[in-house]
Amino acid sequence: SALISTTSTNGVAANGHTEDHKKFTNTEVIERIDARLKGGDWLDELERADLLAQREQCYRALGANPNDFIKDTAEKTGITRSVLQRVRRITKLPGEVWGLLRGTKVADRQDLLVQLADRTSTMDMETALAATRHLIENLPAHGPRSTPKKAALQAPAEVEEAPAQLRI
Repeated sequence: SALISTTSTNGVAANGHTEDHKKFTNTEVIERIDARLKGGDWLDELERADLLAQREQCYRALGANPNDFIKDTAEKTGITRSVLQRVRRITKLPGEVWGLLRGTKVADRQDLLVQLADRTSTMDMETALAATRHLIENLPAHGPRSTPKKAALQAPAEVEEAPAQLRI
């Protein structure tokens, strides 16, 4: 099997360190990535997208059917196909945009990353970078991953009060 560096297409090694120059087979890299994705509650969405891009690169290098990539990844990681398809869209962000996003609150907002990936796909680099900076500086207060549960559980205004057994 061919060897691949653990450095991703976006410039960060699979272990998060750019100085890692070890070589692994594509199969070994996929196994390591799958393990990180399985236990990756601590990964932000940008890191998860980076791992997915690395996995896809190795998967293709093995000569596997690219049409089976999402199915295979879902089976081996337990991540749903719909989530994988959204995260895969994030991998289309230009490398310069990734650099701006790393370590920001936007990096853990899948909804915003997908929107940004879709919007920047038709932009020149200068415009894409400006749009990214604007998003970082003007982060929406709430989104799917950050909406306070209490607000979601509040009763509608026309309901005076819930019976005692239904109060939260």
